[in-house]
Amino acid sequence: MDLSRVDAVKHTLSGSDHTSHVERSHDQRNYLKQQGERIYLLELQGFIFFGTANTLVEQMRERCDDPNQTRVEFAILDFRRVIGIDSSAVLSLKRLQQLMRARRITLIFTNLAEKAIWKLRGHSLLDSTNVDPLLFDDLEQGLEWCEERLLAQMPNAVEEANLAPLGDLGSLLAKGEPGAEIWQYLERQELSASQTLIAEGTPPMDMYFVQSGQVSVYLQLPEGRTLRIRRMNAGTVVGEIGVYLDIPRTATVVAEEATVVYRLSRDALNAMERDAPAVASAFHRAMVCIQGERLASLNSLVRALLR
Repeated sequence: MDLSRVDAVKHTLSGSDHTSHVERSHDQRNYLKQQGERIYLLELQGFIFFGTANTLVEQMRERCDDPNQTRVEFAILDFRRVIGIDSSAVLSLKRLQQLMRARRITLIFTNLAEKAIWKLRGHSLLDSTNVDPLLFDDLEQGLEWCEERLLAQMPNAVEEANLAPLGDLGSLLAKGEPGAEIWQYLERQELSASQTLIAEGTPPMDMYFVQSGQVSVYLQLPEGRTLRIRRMNAGTVVGEIGVYLDIPRTATVVAEEATVVYRLSRDALNAMERDAPAVASAFHRAMVCIQGERLASLNSLVRALLR
């Protein structure tokens, strides 16, 4: 195979196309969707040598200098599909570092193999302080870091403690009269850091609305290892899929810090449907909207990857 003919870029995405695995409130998701073009993401592939690296630098220069597009603030290079980096390519990456510094764009490397890290450090492209470029173990961490910095610039940002107690659900229910009656069916719970909220394999007896703090969703892997697949911030819901589909829990949910949730049990949901059908109807419509927005976000990413 002629490596010079293999494009080093597998996918070109923005922060609007590809978000991190952090579940955020509706307002935060909308803001990140609007501002996501400020994150420029290139998923690389194959073996990176001088020719492909030089083309990569020129592609990034063209995008970052395009006056007709949103100004880039964060540029992420993801190396998960890269099988190696030639020493000559390091010179091009060094030039890329200088270009990004001159434009005040934060350069980020993710999924960089240990061998590649040592090679870049040997050419003074990476240093032990991990200042520029920033280095993250995986793409999700890099995206999350960028999103947090964008959200810090969000105008009229709502403090977590002042969010509607039920987050997205509360906002949706507030549009109709039945919403105020849901409180009689909810139970407030306080969780300490590291406390398990949902255990994988257990019956789906309830769903939870995160009012403050945050929880993470973990999958149990072979040999006792765990993988975090999602983080849920204030204003989100967790555990609803199991309740609606009546299937055992497929993952474990743990509080990352002191967290307050509101619990809706299956018994309480059944009572709502029996005694207050208008409230139940409004609740189910709101849940459909929440799930629909998640699906729309996933479809957007699939379309971007197929471009």
